[in-house]
Amino acid sequence: MDVRVLIVVESEGVRRQLQSATGFPVFATHGHLFRQAQSGEAPAFLASGNLIARYPIEERAGILAHLAATLERGQWEGILIGTDPDDEGDVIAADVAALAAEKAPAAALFRVTWQTLDPAAINRSLNTAQPMEARKNWGAAGLARATVDCMFSGLPGVGRVMTPLLAALSRGGDLDSIRLDFHRPWTLRDVLVMDRGPDVEGLYRRAEALYLDGKLSYPRTGATAFWPETCRTIAQVAPGRRIPATPHQSLVLPLSAPHEALHAAEVAEWTFMALANHDDSQPIERLSTNDAILVSAQAAALVSLGLVAPDQVIEPPDPARHPGAWIVDWQFREGLGRPSTWARRAARVVQSGWLVPDRLALTVDGRRALVRAPDFLRDPALSRQIENHIAIEAARGLSAEEIVDSLRDRLGRDILPEVPQGLRGGHDLRPPLPSGRVIEAPGYSTERTAAGPKDDQTGVPVTRHEIVS
Repeated sequence: MDVRVLIVVESEGVRRQLQSATGFPVFATHGHLFRQAQSGEAPAFLASGNLIARYPIEERAGILAHLAATLERGQWEGILIGTDPDDEGDVIAADVAALAAEKAPAAALFRVTWQTLDPAAINRSLNTAQPMEARKNWGAAGLARATVDCMFSGLPGVGRVMTPLLAALSRGGDLDSIRLDFHRPWTLRDVLVMDRGPDVEGLYRRAEALYLDGKLSYPRTGATAFWPETCRTIAQVAPGRRIPATPHQSLVLPLSAPHEALHAAEVAEWTFMALANHDDSQPIERLSTNDAILVSAQAAALVSLGLVAPDQVIEPPDPARHPGAWIVDWQFREGLGRPSTWARRAARVVQSGWLVPDRLALTVDGRRALVRAPDFLRDPALSRQIENHIAIEAARGLSAEEIVDSLRDRLGRDILPEVPQGLRGGHDLRPPLPSGRVIEAPGYSTERTAAGPKDDQTGVPVTRHEIVS
């Protein structure tokens, strides 16, 4: 195996799966290595108002140094950046690519995404890796969104998405309004509103765990069409069938991609049907949460493609009847936020004490949080307009700065304020790091010490770098 190929991903679980499946060295960043602000995910700005491209995160200093040393000493011919296939993953990919261009300038850089982590899907992803030079401004959408949210943080209220959510909760709602069916491919929303307890964050973690086991497709991906391998599989199994251009109006890739369900059905001879309401079957209520997710997602994929009649599969599970599920469903219906933030936002509403327990009604604290926000921020249409504009302009290849400028021209400076004054830095916004912390990043002076033991992740000898004043 040519070990001069390095794969960089976000999650430790993905790292283990890929390293086992491919034999290549794999490095996990564990999320962002650079943040665009001194705290949180909001950007930091120069006095000119321009975004600072890379701002090291203090608590990630060791990982950043580890990656820098791995890139520098590996003599890599190719670096495959396989961070999550969403806007945030593109931001991380752009940061890793910039670091790789400095530390491993001879290496060719590729962007690769993993739909699932089964061996066949991994092999397809590796064979369809995209040269990063083929596209400009990786991560522009994520940076632009963070910039806009940062600008709104200078206004009173609780944020661009949370404010209209609280406004909706103030008007009340019907917990019986949530519906589940199998006539379309399932998405993460369907899992989060299953009747499997009130912990939507727990269900999100289960969906991620099933993805890491290679059983579900990536649960956060925004997409406008079925994956190519899905289309090929449908063409083989159901020749002549017209493949829809979009899997669902929400533009969220199905949680269980149809080709997975078709493959499982073909190889296992429809064994999942044993779980249907026929002889010797188990009602879905008696299945474990993981089994219920898998069976429901597969059934939705098959029924939505017209390959299985609805009466041949089990009935959809009942949706949950608690506020957390309603909050997820509201964000899904309004097209606000991202699948990766739906569960977190639902948990925040509850944990902040803004919601009357087990009711769709705001507490006194919730009403106080809402009343501070300007009226225009309470309308979900504004957030949708912002999201759509960012997506369109990013697809055109604009940079984050250009996207934000064009959005301000469209909305007006009375709606999209200037950068909060407190975030306008001087000439150096690098974070203060204590002497002796391990880091290597552009803009920092370092001195090299002796090479350390081999890296547990990649097997490459590690050189430690100490910060020097």
